[in-house]
Amino acid sequence: MPAVVRTLPLVIFLIRFLSAAPAIYEGGVVNGADFTSTFSPGIIFSVFGTGLASSTLKAPGFPLPDTIDGVSVEVIDGGKTLKAPLFFVSAG
Repeated sequence: MPAVVRTLPLVIFLIRFLSAAPAIYEGGVVNGADFTSTFSPGIIFSVFGTGLASSTLKAPGFPLPDTIDGVSVEVIDGGKTLKAPLFFVSAG
């Protein structure tokens, strides 16, 4: 039986404290496995844009942190706001 996959209405907020305002590319939030716009609960996703981080750093280990180098991501799903765990952030 094939897996059921649904698209969730997600609102993504990047919170950081740098001088340049972050900008997410149109279509820049994608499924981390296949880079499509198909999302399911618990998915790993990627965010692409400009000014999202001042350096490239990875998470120091597990559990994954919700902030790296002042960068955090909030996911709003329905009425819930959750901080997403981060694998890494990149300046470019």
